[in-house]
Amino acid sequence: MRALCLGAAGAVKDVRRWAGGLRRMAPAAVPATVVFALVLPVFLVCNTVRLVVGSPLLYEYDFARYDVESRTGLPRQELRRAAKQIVDYFTNREEWLDVRVQSEGSTISLFGDREVLHMRDVKGLVRGTYAAGLWAGVYVAAFVAGGFTLEGRRFLPLLASGVKWSAIGSVAAIALVGLASLVAFDPIFTAFHRLSFSNDLWLLDPDTDYLLKMFPQGFFLDATLAIALLSVLGFAVLVGATALLRRRLA
Repeated sequence: MRALCLGAAGAVKDVRRWAGGLRRMAPAAVPATVVFALVLPVFLVCNTVRLVVGSPLLYEYDFARYDVESRTGLPRQELRRAAKQIVDYFTNREEWLDVRVQSEGSTISLFGDREVLHMRDVKGLVRGTYAAGLWAGVYVAAFVAGGFTLEGRRFLPLLASGVKWSAIGSVAAIALVGLASLVAFDPIFTAFHRLSFSNDLWLLDPDTDYLLKMFPQGFFLDATLAIALLSVLGFAVLVGATALLRRRLA
């Protein structure tokens, strides 16, 4: 109980220090700092999505976990090739996905028309996520550079507090999403698709469509949990780095 009270008192003191720092700075710093606290998780989560989507480790892990070789009839090397083509598709200028693999001695196009149409929608969503992470990073960099340029060392306590409170709110939200995914991923997964896409092309047949054979629903749960964990670790690194820098410059 005493530790809880001390923690609450420390939090109140930190909020007052942050508010005092805002008042001492230029009026424009107030909305800029609030936007920074909101934009920081966008930068971190969106770039974590990019990292996870492009990571061969995730695909290797799930190909083994869900026995994708047996589900698809494709050897592991061809599954790797197909995954790489999909990852490359998210960043190239091609409108249509054409994944080609070797099967029974011949080259085949792996996905059908409905799958290809759906992947065009997925590409738009993924590229939008990548763009959001990029522009959020531009704002974060400009805010930090501008703060140190205008305020020097006086900006560091404000930055550290902004990172800390952004992290607290974001980690709480990420933890909630992660817990909800573990408890009820099926309805969340369905709701996500209904909100993200304006058509029903995502309703595929797991018995015939290779997209679902390669990436069963469990794959997306694993990816969601990986994004959540890495995002939390990223916030921990940011909070620790700013606190350490603040102590060394004090």
